[in-house]
Amino acid sequence: MFYIVAPFETENISRGISSRNLEILKSFQGKKALILSRFEHRDKKYNSRQQVVEFLSRFDTEILTIFLFCPPYFKNISLLRILSNLVFSIQLFLFLLLKVRPEDTVLVNSIPPEVVFFTSFARRLKRFKLILDIRDIWPDAILAKENGWLGKIFQSYCRVLYRIAFRTGVEHYFYVSKSFNVWAKSYGLNHNFSTFLPLGYDSNRWGAEVSDSTNSSMISPSEINFVYVGYLSEQFDLTPIINVVTRSSRNDFHLHIIGGGPYNNIYRKLSKDSSRVTFYGMVCPKDVVNILESKDVGILPVRSGGKAYMPNKLFDYIAACLPVVVFGSKDALDFAIDRKFGWGSCENNINTCDEILNSITRDAIVDKSASVRIIRSEFSMENLYRSINNIIEK
Repeated sequence: MFYIVAPFETENISRGISSRNLEILKSFQGKKALILSRFEHRDKKYNSRQQVVEFLSRFDTEILTIFLFCPPYFKNISLLRILSNLVFSIQLFLFLLLKVRPEDTVLVNSIPPEVVFFTSFARRLKRFKLILDIRDIWPDAILAKENGWLGKIFQSYCRVLYRIAFRTGVEHYFYVSKSFNVWAKSYGLNHNFSTFLPLGYDSNRWGAEVSDSTNSSMISPSEINFVYVGYLSEQFDLTPIINVVTRSSRNDFHLHIIGGGPYNNIYRKLSKDSSRVTFYGMVCPKDVVNILESKDVGILPVRSGGKAYMPNKLFDYIAACLPVVVFGSKDALDFAIDRKFGWGSCENNINTCDEILNSITRDAIVDKSASVRIIRSEFSMENLYRSINNIIEK
């Protein structure tokens, strides 16, 4: 039996979209189960059990669904969140002790650390195979300076749990960004039993093939349309690019911002109702596809000190055949430069942003868009996860 532990998977299911966890389960040929809660991390709400079951039955009828209770919390860094994680994790520990056999495999995400801790504890007792999926790295991804003393305490708490958890042994680990491997090594995980497995995009949502008309020519010959898609939070800083676009002497820049979140009002005030910035708010996944495919360049602006190295939005841009401007993420920048579809800098500030954006020409956009088309199919989740059976069953 192959289990994936994903406490907050309903966030994707409620939006009617697939995800890394679901695609890995779908690619696995054998008995499989998804262990999750009904609580949605982003919107801090509970989703319907029936909605989840109905979606999964349409997605893959062979996935067994196991629900555990997750108490609500309202702030990402808070005692309530720690309590919520602990309640879920203790239930998970008991389930693993009672139901999982030594020949089974359990895949768990690297966050939250409580889930990793209790899963590794159960593994010590039951000796099942444990695979770690490193898609985010705590506490490194937490901006401790902005969260003050609470953030610093949370960092220490995470490190203690990980150090204890990883002593019991992880048979294999996946990592979605090259620098995440450094995090894994710092806790003593063996790189010889690891696989670089980027997030990728959902070809059912974006299409297995791309239309010849998709952003093959400029939407407007008088504008370069930059686009950002994603949650407007502290990890991604749009401040420099908004300042550049609204104040530039060039009149051909237009920035499109898709998404909502705590920084939404901040960015709206910063743009001062400029005609060069368009806010779409929260948009359904189908409409995101249509909007992105009509734009020219994707924006990936990682905040200084943030650790969102190669997030989902990077692969959304690839799926839409958009060249990408990267700020603040060396991993994503190297990835884009090596494959000839991007520009950028490891810094994310107004001077760097101004220099990079003003260097972009229409001819370069056309060339880099052609480069994205060449590599696009490599990064569908279907292709990336095709060989995962061998690792799970090894």
